[in-house]
Amino acid sequence: MPRPDTTDALIVLYVDTVGIQQYIDNPADPKVLEHVFISSNWTDSDSPNQTLTGQGGKTTFQTDIQRNSQLAWMGAAQDIANNQDHYVLITGIEMYPNQDPIGITLRNRETGSGNTHIDGFVSGGNKGITSYKINFSVGVADQIVGDFYVDPQLRMK
Repeated sequence: MPRPDTTDALIVLYVDTVGIQQYIDNPADPKVLEHVFISSNWTDSDSPNQTLTGQGGKTTFQTDIQRNSQLAWMGAAQDIANNQDHYVLITGIEMYPNQDPIGITLRNRETGSGNTHIDGFVSGGNKGITSYKINFSVGVADQIVGDFYVDPQLRMK
C-alpha cells in the first residue's frame, strides 16, 4: 500500500462500545484493552500488527509519526452499523512528564477542534518514543455511559 501523501497523522481509537460497558465501574481493569484498538494512516512494516482479532500491539498501542506533522486523535465505535447511536469522544490527551522526547504540543480545545476530538503537532523532532494517555468517553444516544483511558505511545524513527 502506498504511503499517504502527507506526514500528518490521524490516530483513531476504535472502541467496542457494547463490550466495554461491563467495565464502567472499573475503568482501570486491564481487560478494558480487549475492547479498544488504535489505528492511524501511518503504519510501519516493523510496528506491532494491531488487528481487531490479533493481540499484536495491544500492550504499547504504538503509532508512528513524522517530523513537522499535524496530529489528530478521534474516537469511533467499532460496530457502528449495528449501534448507530453509539459514539466515542476523546476527552483528553495527557503527556506524561519526562516521557515526551519527541516533543508533542496539544492545541487548546477552545481554539482548536472543539469537544469531539483533539489536535496537536510535533513541536520537537527528536527520535524516540513518547508515552501518553488518551482519556475517552463512550456514549449511547444522548448519554455518556462511561469514561475510560488507554496508555499508548508515539514513535518517531
